[in-house]
Amino acid sequence: MKSALVVGNGPLGAATAYHLSKAGLDVTVLGSTILRSSSHDRGRIARRMDAEGNQTWAKRNAESLDCFRELEDATGIR
Repeated sequence: MKSALVVGNGPLGAATAYHLSKAGLDVTVLGSTILRSSSHDRGRIARRMDAEGNQTWAKRNAESLDCFRELEDATGIR
């Protein structure tokens, strides 16, 4: 099995590790053990917005909600 090392466990590192794992790689993540507001937000508020009239951003925003639901289902974390 191929393996990958991800340095950083913030939003981008976690997303990278998640997708590498979904692709079948054995993933190790190196990162801080100190929780910060950017990596453990308890509000978890997601809502659709029009991105100030920019339809491309509005479409990506709507698509991202499906990704969050998929991640919740895969991890069991809500």
